[in-house]
Amino acid sequence: MPTELSATFDEDLIEIEGEVVNTLELQGSDGATYALSAATIAGPVVSAKVRDGEYPAGDYLLKYRVVSADGHPITGEITFTTQSAITIGSTPSEPVATAYTPEPVESSSNILPYLLGGLVLLLGILFGVKRKRRGDRD
Repeated sequence: MPTELSATFDEDLIEIEGEVVNTLELQGSDGATYALSAATIAGPVVSAKVRDGEYPAGDYLLKYRVVSADGHPITGEITFTTQSAITIGSTPSEPVATAYTPEPVESSSNILPYLLGGLVLLLGILFGVKRKRRGDRD
């Protein structure tokens, strides 16, 4: 069972202020009527949300009554079938717990090997330059 039902027409639909002229009604194959939200119009589309409840597998009939842009009412029915029963509820399902454990932040003590390495490199360069100068004087 979809959580929202809609029907699309060839032309825009209209709403008349203060009157309910666009409706959707859902019936099961056993004649039971299922609650839908008030129909909403967006251009040529009429839609309504399926209310919370139990929906058995089987055949359904969506009846519609809408008013086209030229003011003429349009009525009809759409049939569809669901393969499995479903319960639609307003209670959100249990959230899936995901945990993000950030990597520990590198502390300044991890800088020590880099400083020592840089110092050894600097001493090596200075020693090499000093030795080369001494070799040039000889």
